[in-house]
Amino acid sequence: MLQFTDNALTTSGDSSADLHVFEIGDAVEAMLISISTNTVDWIDLGRLSGQPTSIDIDGVTGVVSGAAYSYVRIIDDPNSGPSGGVYSGADIDAVGAISSTAPVTPVPLPATGLMLVGALGALASAKRRKRKQS
Repeated sequence: MLQFTDNALTTSGDSSADLHVFEIGDAVEAMLISISTNTVDWIDLGRLSGQPTSIDIDGVTGVVSGAAYSYVRIIDDPNSGPSGGVYSGADIDAVGAISSTAPVTPVPLPATGLMLVGALGALASAKRRKRKQS
């Protein structure tokens, strides 16, 4: 599994490729690809093969338009390439989120609470000023 940290994979809104996987080596071996927003719920993108290979995620069942997929899981297809040996399986060189967005960064709960307390304090202060003016 890999995680994009300064961007996230998202849909392009058209039929262009959203994700590129670059394999190296003499043998072209297939891999099983899935994506996730949280490492718990995975969306299977299917079996890919090629040097490089690309996929448009827009039409894949379960993919939500505009969602930020920070995680990609790549598993060697056991039915592909030469069988056995330490060098069997896809040799991944790079993975690129061609259609990407900034990842969603949740505001930590303590900071959220402080913002709420500050906003309530500002409202109370505004009410006091309004009463004094009346």
